Amino acid sequence: MTALIVGTSTALLYLFTPTADYYWDGITFALHIEKVAKLERGAALLFHQNHLLYDGLGYVLYCAGRALGLSIRALHLLQPFNALAGAIAVGVFFRIAWSVTHSRYATMISTAAFGVSAVWWKVATDADAYVVSILLMLTCASTLLGAKPRWFLAGFAFAGAMLVHQLASLFYPAAMVAVFTNRSVEKKLLFSAKLSALAWGATAIVYYLCARFFHDIRDPLGVVKWAVSNPSGVEASWNPLRGLALLPRGSLDMIVGHDLALYRSQGGSIEKVFSLAALLTAICFLGAFVRRVSNAELLRASFTLAPQARARWAACGPVLIAWIGSYSVFLLFWEPWQVLYRAFYLPAFALTLGLGLSSYQTAFPARSTALLVATLALFNFAFFISPHMRATSNPCIAAARSANHVWNAKTVIYFLDRNEADTSFEYFNDQTQWRRFTARERSGIDDEVQRASSQGGQIWLNKGAAESVGSEWLSKRAHGGEITLDSPFAPARYVELLPNR
Repeated sequence: MTALIVGTSTALLYLFTPTADYYWDGITFALHIEKVAKLERGAALLFHQNHLLYDGLGYVLYCAGRALGLSIRALHLLQPFNALAGAIAVGVFFRIAWSVTHSRYATMISTAAFGVSAVWWKVATDADAYVVSILLMLTCASTLLGAKPRWFLAGFAFAGAMLVHQLASLFYPAAMVAVFTNRSVEKKLLFSAKLSALAWGATAIVYYLCARFFHDIRDPLGVVKWAVSNPSGVEASWNPLRGLALLPRGSLDMIVGHDLALYRSQGGSIEKVFSLAALLTAICFLGAFVRRVSNAELLRASFTLAPQARARWAACGPVLIAWIGSYSVFLLFWEPWQVLYRAFYLPAFALTLGLGLSSYQTAFPARSTALLVATLALFNFAFFISPHMRATSNPCIAAARSANHVWNAKTVIYFLDRNEADTSFEYFNDQTQWRRFTARERSGIDDEVQRASSQGGQIWLNKGAAESVGSEWLSKRAHGGEITLDSPFAPARYVELLPNR
C-alpha cells in the first residue's frame, strides 16, 4: 500500500513538471512514430538497433490514442507515458529498498532521494527510452534481491529491459552476483543458467526477427553486426583518462542539478521562491545535524556495525559494487560526458544510501536526513527542473518552434547531411515537406522555385544542401529569408530560394 502511495505521489510530481528541453532522441522517436502512422515511411523505421522495441511501443500507444479520438502528437504522448513509468519505477525501488534494508526510515529516505535526483527527474519527464528500460531492470533486481526469486520473471524482465535499450545489458554482472549472494536461491548454477538462457535467448530471437523481417538482414553474423552498430557514428575511446576526469562531475550531476547559466537566463519568480526555500531547508538541516549528531557518536557508529547490518551488506554490497562498477567502467570509454546514461546505475547509489542509513540510523536522525532530501528536491526543482520546463530553455527547440511563423504547408525544405537540429525543425513544423537534395532535384530546382513562387509556396535548403551547391550558385538564388542556429553540437542554417535574377 505504501509503495502505491509513493508511486502515485511521484507520478503527480512528474506529470506536473514536464520538460520542454527535450533530448533529441525523444524528438526522433516521435518523428519516426508519426511518419510511420502517416504511411510516409515503412515499419522498419520503428526498429532501431540500440533501442529495438521502444519506438514500436510508442507507435502502438500513438495509434491507440488516435483510435480513441485523441488529437495528440507522439511527443506529448511519450512524455506522460514516461512520467508514469518513472513513477512505477520509484514504487518498485521502494519495494527493493524495503526488502534490502528492512527499515522504513531508510526506505523512505533512499526512495525520495532517488525520485528527486536530477537525472531521474529529468528523464522521467522527457520522452526517451531510458525510463522504461530501467523500470524493467528494476523489476529484475526486485525479483533477484527478494525472498522468493523467480528465474523466469527475472529473465523476462531483463530481456525486456535490453530490448528497450541496450545499456540495460550492463546490469548482467550485478544480476549474476545477486543470484549467488541470495540465500533463497538453492541451485545457483542452474538458476543462473536458466535466467541467462531466457534473457539472452529471448533478446537474440527478437533481434533476429526484427532484422530479418524489417531490415532484410538474414545472415546471423550480419544481425550481430547490426545489433552492436551505432548509426550515430559514436565510437568508443580507448583512453579512460577523460572518463576518469569526468567521473566525479558526472556523479554529482547525476544527483544534483545545477545548471546555473540556465537558472540565470530562464529563472523567474517561481525559481527564486524555490531556491529561497532550498536555502532555508539547508540551514535547518545544518542546524539539526549539528545539534543532534556528535563527532564521537559518528566515530563510534562507523566502527560498530550490528550483525543484521553486516549481513545486509554482505548480501547486497557485492551486487551494488557490480552494478555501479560495470556502468562506471563502460562510461570511462563511451561518452563519459553523457549524464543521462548514469540513470542506469543511479538506483544502486540510492540503495547504497539506504543501506548506510539503516546501518547507522542512530548517527543520522530521521529529521536531519529528511531535511537534506527536501533541500535536494527544492534545489533541483529551482535550479534544474523548472528552468527546463520553459519553452525557451533549449535554443534549438525554441528556434524550431519559431519557424512556424515563416514556414507553412506550401514550404518545401531540401536537405543533405541531416543532424539533430533538422530533426527538431521538421518535427515542430510538421506541415512542411522535407525532401532529399539529389542531383536530379538540383537540376530542376530553378523551375520548381519559379513554380512555387507563383503559387505562394517556398523552397528552402538546409545547411548541408546549401553547402553542397557552392557560394556562387547560392548567391544568385538565396535572396529570401534565412534561419540560423549556432550550436556546437548541431548547427543549423536554412536559406530560402527565390527565382533566379
